Amino acid sequence: MLELICQQRYRVGGAPVDLSPYRNHGTAIDAPAAAGPGHDVIAFPNPGSRVAIGPGKSSAWTPLIALRIEVIARVDTNAARELTLAAGDGAFEFMITEHALTARVGGQLIRSADADSPDGRMHEVRSNRWTKLVLEHDGYARMRLLIDDRLVAEKTISGGVPSVGAGGVAVGNLPGGGRPLLGEVDEISIWRIDPKTMRREFLGRPLTEKEARCWLKAIEAARDWARANPAKAQALVEAAMTDNRAAIRSLFLLPAAAQERLRRDINALTALWLEGKIDSPAMSHAMHRWFADLHGHGIKPNGGAAEIEGLLAGVALRGLQIDCDPALGAYLKHMHKALDAIPGKGR
Repeated sequence: MLELICQQRYRVGGAPVDLSPYRNHGTAIDAPAAAGPGHDVIAFPNPGSRVAIGPGKSSAWTPLIALRIEVIARVDTNAARELTLAAGDGAFEFMITEHALTARVGGQLIRSADADSPDGRMHEVRSNRWTKLVLEHDGYARMRLLIDDRLVAEKTISGGVPSVGAGGVAVGNLPGGGRPLLGEVDEISIWRIDPKTMRREFLGRPLTEKEARCWLKAIEAARDWARANPAKAQALVEAAMTDNRAAIRSLFLLPAAAQERLRRDINALTALWLEGKIDSPAMSHAMHRWFADLHGHGIKPNGGAAEIEGLLAGVALRGLQIDCDPALGAYLKHMHKALDAIPGKGR
């Protein structure tokens, strides 16, 4: 699930005010207001012109993993060979190079031309016209570019989007300046993967007051164990993340129809979890279907068992057992039965 981390509209005197919950307001540096389509916009006419957004204390820019940037801009694409729409220090650059929409993320480059274009042809950003320009990076498998909602480039990639460094984010230039847009921006919106989704869903099922207190105690115990055993905790996290990234990347590389079927599977599992039906026959049936569909596409399922049981292992090392949440134990038994039903076993 993506979350909006920055949305700046420059319609009142070009003021770089962020409308997202993270309040990533910017500082306009040599970036004056200009006349736009019925309201003010912001211009970037000179080498140092930019809106500077610091990395801040809200952790909006770390981690990113996945990224979507949407810019509504008007640019004279003949003004320079390279024109910057937005850039994050050490994380991403979204730009126009020699008339083509271009992005560089984690050292991987994509352009709306040649091998990256869906038809092998050059797709130019229209000069001196208001245009919606979009960069999408799913965090695992694909990066895309769109011009006015039309796909103009797609590339298979590996690895997620790095976190933004100390130089922060700039609109209309690089964070340190030197490659200005030489045009105007009406609006920019930036999204990332919501890092709290898993935590919200895990704690989102109905819990009694007793179960909630038990889990709070368990989480605190696991945290204490992790602090006392940092190397073991890091190894556990890295192993789980490596397995998850590989599985998710395989999912993102599947054809659209297969992704839609698997999305329905996971939505059914999530709905049952949030309804508190985690130890029900319906959950068992949904798990069997999910794992069977994964196996049918050559993806080895683990269902998240490693992450949950890793947490329980950490808690157990502190001498605390989770016996106050029997539904979770039943859920894990359903999971293992579904895994054991996979030919050759999913585990």
